[in-house]
Amino acid sequence: MFENGELDLAFIPNNQVSKYREQPNVNHYLNGTVDYCYVNTKCDNPALKNRNFRCALNYALNRKLYNHNANDDAYKAYNALVFPGLNGKDGVTYGEVYNVEWYAYPIEGDIDLARTYLTEALHELKVKSASDITIEFTAPDTQENRRVGDELKAQWEEILGINVKLRYIERAKIYSTVYPSGDYEIGLTGWGPDYNDPYTYLEIWRSDNTSYTPYSDPELDKLLDEAISEPDHDKHMDLLNVAERFVIDDAACIPLECKDKYYMINPRVSNLTLTFCNITIDWAYASLKE
Repeated sequence: MFENGELDLAFIPNNQVSKYREQPNVNHYLNGTVDYCYVNTKCDNPALKNRNFRCALNYALNRKLYNHNANDDAYKAYNALVFPGLNGKDGVTYGEVYNVEWYAYPIEGDIDLARTYLTEALHELKVKSASDITIEFTAPDTQENRRVGDELKAQWEEILGINVKLRYIERAKIYSTVYPSGDYEIGLTGWGPDYNDPYTYLEIWRSDNTSYTPYSDPELDKLLDEAISEPDHDKHMDLLNVAERFVIDDAACIPLECKDKYYMINPRVSNLTLTFCNITIDWAYASLKE
């Protein structure tokens, strides 16, 4: 419809990005959504209660390769929890203030370190072989998510030697029943900001917020409480960054990507604003040239 002149704006599906990426009038922007997997540390699987095993999953994952195989390089491979484009300090972004390379997992993974964590986990779990461990990946049932599951399964089974089961459920049931009830082991999800502050990504990890993940830790709760009551902006940001590092260090999630949205736009459209916060397409000041 766009190519026929029936539309002035059209978003490009992931599997078509490589075809259209270099064409005129094609652009892209990060829409603020960070995709990751919840790791249910309170499920019945002993392996996922073990921090060393959760770390092994994270370090085994080559996120650059994952993004290529699962998303056709349509997204930005990412290794942390908070969207780096949020406002940070002194007019620069959160990602510029807090370089995730200081504290996040390597984008291309670290096989040796992953296997070191795995060895320690097997010892603590009293399991003889990694092949004796099976984990289950759950996701909303879409073709895109099936590609994600296939890639995660392939990498984890090859690098760690564990077994990965794939489970797909309709999206409405995932968010109304499965995640709130904790009926999963590893669950694919994503989060976009409701407001321009890191707390929007971190509040779901509070002990009293059980809508999606049963994760809880009193130390993290204390950090978040201090952050939201801190009147000094810079100290507030520092506390939230410590909270983000806490979740990552505990391997309570498996970061995957930031959503990089590709779109085609007619040159006659001007002043269309695409943002990363809440309603991401703002038509209020857009105009069309005849």
